[in-house]
Amino acid sequence: MSNFYIDILNAQNLVPNPSFEEIVQCPEMPDPGQIHLAKPWFQPTPWFWDSTDFETSSSSDLFHECAPQGEAGVPLSWAGYQYARTGKGYAGIDFWNSTGWRERIQVELLEPLIKDSTYCISMWVVNKRWSMNNTSTSNLGFLFTKDSLIVNWNYYTTPSVENPPANIISDTNNWKKVKGFYQAKGGERFLTIGGFHSNENSLVNDSNAWVAYYLIDDVCVAMIANNQCICNENIKDNSTMDVPNVFTPNKDGVNDYWSIDFKSPSDYVLILNRWGNKVTELNKNSPKWDGNCKGKPCTEGVYFYKAYINGEIKHGFIHLFR
Repeated sequence: MSNFYIDILNAQNLVPNPSFEEIVQCPEMPDPGQIHLAKPWFQPTPWFWDSTDFETSSSSDLFHECAPQGEAGVPLSWAGYQYARTGKGYAGIDFWNSTGWRERIQVELLEPLIKDSTYCISMWVVNKRWSMNNTSTSNLGFLFTKDSLIVNWNYYTTPSVENPPANIISDTNNWKKVKGFYQAKGGERFLTIGGFHSNENSLVNDSNAWVAYYLIDDVCVAMIANNQCICNENIKDNSTMDVPNVFTPNKDGVNDYWSIDFKSPSDYVLILNRWGNKVTELNKNSPKWDGNCKGKPCTEGVYFYKAYINGEIKHGFIHLFR
């Protein structure tokens, strides 16, 4: 086999179901802790109601477009409003909790890691704070093990790869990339994602808070081939598009409209209310939103946009003040 084809094989993403699209059934409330429905993902720490059930007894969450909106749905769920970065689903876990509890999700890789080979690792996350008791952290980690990791709720260890300590991820709207590199010891078959430090050794914005909760999408583990990593190339980073998030349509001649720079006739933006209902659609011929809903002034509050601009897709929020 030629080196070219060997490189192609080595460069594949070793994470099965990396964006939580493939599900055995739609997640349903009142129990959102159904990560096991996105097989082969599962939670390695059983939930308290059945400490022997590692297959279905979990608190780690699965969200999907097929689920009821406002419950475990996408984009609207009990955790807030968030489109998937790609596809229709994502996971959600506590990376930090004031009780010491940690949620983690685990998956068996498509093949074991090769000794002394270097792998790139990444995932996309967004911090969700649905109450004043929520906070953010930098302790977002990956752990590689040869065997399935079955642990107690207060299990702490040194992760194989971790987000830099100074990089506390507090963005509650845009997906942010957590990435790193790992030199394999050889034979590692399982990947676990979560927080791996005790509370005393954790970095959080507010240590008096209750939880640091994050959504997770597009997990990638791939061997570096020809000094390139498909984890950096197969998913476009669209976080650089400049979009305003506050406007005041009170007819004072200052900041009365919300708009962005449309470059192409194919560009458009959907403005949605908190329930995911369409308020208006903008494009190059109609580039400004005047803050009206069906011809009448919209109420103050938070609205959301889904933008298709310059070949990029971006989701975000808009604060409307009068």
